[in-house]
Amino acid sequence: MIRKAEKMGVEVREVPFDDALIIGIAEINNETPVRQGMKYWHYGDSLETVRMKNGSFLDRSVFLGVFFEGALIGYAKLVSDKKGRQAGLMQILSMIRHRDKAPNNMIIAQAVRSCEQRGIPYLWYSNFSFGNKQQDTLSDFKQNNGFHKVVLPRYYVPINHLGRVALQLRLHYGLKDILPRTFLENARKLLAGSQVREPERTALSARG
Repeated sequence: MIRKAEKMGVEVREVPFDDALIIGIAEINNETPVRQGMKYWHYGDSLETVRMKNGSFLDRSVFLGVFFEGALIGYAKLVSDKKGRQAGLMQILSMIRHRDKAPNNMIIAQAVRSCEQRGIPYLWYSNFSFGNKQQDTLSDFKQNNGFHKVVLPRYYVPINHLGRVALQLRLHYGLKDILPRTFLENARKLLAGSQVREPERTALSARG
């Protein structure tokens, strides 16, 4: 997929955190008000809001940009820890209409190169899976790009009676881990249906 994208003229490189990047991120955010069937919370953000949301940890951040015909079509924010032992993808987003150009795959490849150049041995990409959803398109994407699931033990110790009750009820896992997966998927579809209809009609009308 990366070789195909390169033949199409797609480029990926490290970019500075400047006005050009802020404008490019805003254009990606404003491509559509709906992503993955859900309302996209960054749609309509002002340039100052985009700058504020992406301006954290700048002393430890590397921004990656994917370009096609000179325009930014995808970006990621790579943040390392203070000791330089690991780096994580805090943001990764690309334009839906350029999905055929594998911008997210290009970003992952560049993130690996950027870590290697800085001597950072570990690259992580959030949770491998979330709650009861052990396998989905996102986890497939991570696996196909070389990520491996690493299980880290976490211990909970109750300090009072309420804590013991909470542990017995498994409340420390959170609702996403407790509720059945089918219930969560049906709730997500119901919520998505109520959010998608109006933006889709607006988008179709705008295209004439």
